[in-house]
Amino acid sequence: MLHLFGDLRPGGDLPVRVGMAPTQQIADALSVAGHPIALLGRDGAVIHMNARFERLVGDGLCMRAGRLGSWQPDADQALATAIGNAVRVEVASRSRATTVLPRRNGLRPLVAEVVSLVGPWNDGLKAIAAIVTLTDLESVGSSPSQALLEQAFGLTPAEARLASQIAAGKTLADIAADEGNARETLRSRLKSVFHKTGTGRQAELTLLLSRLARF
Repeated sequence: MLHLFGDLRPGGDLPVRVGMAPTQQIADALSVAGHPIALLGRDGAVIHMNARFERLVGDGLCMRAGRLGSWQPDADQALATAIGNAVRVEVASRSRATTVLPRRNGLRPLVAEVVSLVGPWNDGLKAIAAIVTLTDLESVGSSPSQALLEQAFGLTPAEARLASQIAAGKTLADIAADEGNARETLRSRLKSVFHKTGTGRQAELTLLLSRLARF
């Protein structure tokens, strides 16, 4: 049993009573200390957010009529899709999705993770349909060391260097230009990184490596 955050503050007009959470999924979503967190209602609108989340609104993340979005159209659509799936998903296919939210000023992006809480198993928090957590890649410091990546995932030195560069916010085009490597070589190397880290997209890899960068 996990008691949800005590510092949640209203993000909309709908009041919510935060009680005891009986599920491991909620515990997983809130287990990383210090994460900015928002709670979404059944319509996908924000009903509560903690102070850390609130400070990031307007910095890579925006609010429109109580709903989360991005200034960048592709990221805005990806976030809307993730939230839409999370609040409508059936209990048999609980949803968890990540979205990279670029910043306008060239800083490292925010990474949003949307976790669905929809289903009859959610008895204690019926008004809450999803949790959104943010990872601020500027605040987590440098990317994980290449030695740590090699040891943790069995990456080769070249794969670890590529993963570290992606965690630092570089694109494959940037890396190819800096190092003189062909993009096809980097794409093949990235596929191997995905396989070894159990990820399938750069957003998932970025989120995973941002967690390692804390240690």
